[in-house]
Amino acid sequence: MRSTPFTSGGWLCLRGRADADNVNAIAIEVRDSGPGIASHDLSRIFDAGFSTRSGSSGLGLSVCRSIVEQHCGSIQAESKPGSGTTFSIRLPRQQMSPQIIATDSLENRGPGALDDVACEATGPSYPLALAEYPLRVTQ
Repeated sequence: MRSTPFTSGGWLCLRGRADADNVNAIAIEVRDSGPGIASHDLSRIFDAGFSTRSGSSGLGLSVCRSIVEQHCGSIQAESKPGSGTTFSIRLPRQQMSPQIIATDSLENRGPGALDDVACEATGPSYPLALAEYPLRVTQ
């Protein structure tokens, strides 16, 4: 998103909707018209410390993934260089309680490794209209 050229007609679109694949989830998409992410970098963008920009800590997307997973959701990215990037976040409509499951000893984990999270329903289901709510941001 930081690389999207808003000054030259670039755009950012946010969309929230009921998840078409799972009636018990909501889907949030953040799409831009930026330069995209190289395919060899795409598999690493959620790793803590990974960045293609000098001076960056590389923690932004890693923190995003942690927050989404702590809410029993998922996040993924699709990108094609020159055509922008889409981040898709899926969250449960029902309040969930994450249970951390240690999967390995600390010394066996690589950078950015997380424990697995098992989720169980603990509260009411949140209503969500089936309509989409697009927001297009331009400058």
